[in-house]
Amino acid sequence: MVDLLCRNGQVEEAQVLVRNMPYEPDTAILGALLAGCKVRGDVKSAETVGKRAMESTAEESGVYALLSSIHADAGQWPEVQEAREKMDEMKIHKKTGISNYHAEAC
Repeated sequence: MVDLLCRNGQVEEAQVLVRNMPYEPDTAILGALLAGCKVRGDVKSAETVGKRAMESTAEESGVYALLSSIHADAGQWPEVQEAREKMDEMKIHKKTGISNYHAEAC
């Protein structure tokens, strides 16, 4: 639901939904909310969500990478460096994506 709201541009509604959950949101929920903040360019909300996500899943590289990307988009280079240094300190490495494509001859 959080992802759908964010994709529909309703990031504030998604934030309210997460705040009012009767349980602690997991990495997927916080990641969807963080991605919504990125699309919207909402650095302040991204900071809040990112901090919460890092507290609950400190070893998750995606949170740090996404937060670093949000700061880079905003031109906040010291914050980008800080996020990357934190990853280095905690020995967290961004997972490399791999795509394969096989084309058959016509």
